Order: sequence, then C-alpha cells, then structure tokens
Amino acid sequence: MEITNVLKISYDGLDHTQKMIFLDFACFFKGAHVEIVTQVLDGSGFKAESGINALVDRCLITISTNKKIEMHDSLAQMDKEIVYKECPNESGERSRLWKHEDVCRVLTINTCTSEHEIKFTFEAFKRMTRLRVLIVNNNQVQLFEDFTFPSHDLTYLYWAGYSLAYLPSNFHANSLVFLYLKDNNIKRLSERKLVS
Repeated sequence: MEITNVLKISYDGLDHTQKMIFLDFACFFKGAHVEIVTQVLDGSGFKAESGINALVDRCLITISTNKKIEMHDSLAQMDKEIVYKECPNESGERSRLWKHEDVCRVLTINTCTSEHEIKFTFEAFKRMTRLRVLIVNNNQVQLFEDFTFPSHDLTYLYWAGYSLAYLPSNFHANSLVFLYLKDNNIKRLSERKLVS
C-alpha cells in the first residue's frame, strides 16, 4: 500500500475536531510551542488537549522535548492538499490560506510579490467573519485607514510591521489568546479615544 494511502486512512479515522486541529498544525503551527497552540485552539472552541493527544497516539504528530509541535513533511503536504481540494480554483473559498500568492489574491486590490508593497483592503476582510488565526510575516503590508477586523473569533494575531497607528475601533479581543505586533507603528490601542 502506498504511504499516501496509509496517511490518508489515518487522517480519515479522526473526528471532525481532530481533523481541524491537524489541518491548523500543518498550515500554521508546525514548529510552534504546544502550550501557546493549545490556548489558541481552546479559544477557538476546540478541545485541544484531547485532540493533540489523539494525534500523538496515532503518530500523526510528535511533541519535542522543548514542547514544539512536529509533523512529518509528507503529512503536512497531505493536509495542505486536503485544504487545497476544498476549492482548487478559488483560494478565497478555502478554510485556510498559507501560501503568499493565495493570500495576495484574496486580500489585495492588485497582485503582489515579496518585492512590492502590499495593500490589504477592507473589502477583502469583510467576508472573513470567522477568521481565527492571522499571521502576517511581511512588514511591507500597508493598510488602508478603513481597515477593520470583522471577526469575533480571532484567537491568534501575529503581525510583523503592523502599519496603522491604532487597532481598528471594531477590533474584537474577547477571544484573543495570542497578540504579537512586532515592528509596529501603534501610537494608541484604538482609533477611538480611550476612556480613563
């Protein structure tokens, strides 16, 4: 039996929550610290500890001695293919985006490359009402002043080079577990004046 088929059988044996956790690991959290990821997943309504234990028990992931999530490259590739097949022709309809080209296609007014400034539009984020994880590792991303976070579900926000002087007035931090704004321009937390 081909190795891909064996891996797929292991994946198919997972319940829905375990599959969601596994896909998150492959797309966003491979190599991340398990305690942070556990908090993020719990904040998203997953039962992270039991899901992670099930993945470890099935040898789909391992937790290293320094508490990092490890996954074989073949498994990560298989998971990414599963997400890709959700909607092969329209990246904006997939449950997860991790490739630079796909993110650019969905979130910007024009195509973009790593050599050019990227502008995220309000319209692009408007439809993302269930956004749970946002990782921006490109300090060339520029935001329009009307930029908003429409999601109440955001649990993980990592943004290198956040360009606005404030977080949007509709920024919902109720579910937020992890916030990292490296090299940012923030002068105040909200565009609204803070009440003292």
